[in-house]
Amino acid sequence: MVATLSSDFSVFSVGAAGGISAEVLHWYGLRRGGRVPIYAKSVFYWIVTIAMVLVGAFLAWVRFGSDGVPFDVYFVGLAAPIILQKLIAHAPAGVKGSRGSSTGIRDFFVW
Repeated sequence: MVATLSSDFSVFSVGAAGGISAEVLHWYGLRRGGRVPIYAKSVFYWIVTIAMVLVGAFLAWVRFGSDGVPFDVYFVGLAAPIILQKLIAHAPAGVKGSRGSSTGIRDFFVW
């Protein structure tokens, strides 16, 4: 028998773990590229990263409420940020970053 999560907090937490896993995959991909991007030291980048993890956790909670199978909850938390990342990365370009730099928010999502 598969154990189920039985509280809002546990569903939210497991969903967040999935979102964190997506970020770990992102950093693994950057490591393989042999370069650490400049934005890694940006507070804005980390705010966006935390927001993406919370989106994954929130969508897992919306989908399952306070009762879900951990594996399913984890994968909703994992999939949500990755799907959003792909949508943003493939959105039409055109707006430059703040202060006229060529780096914009889309650059955070390309990996």
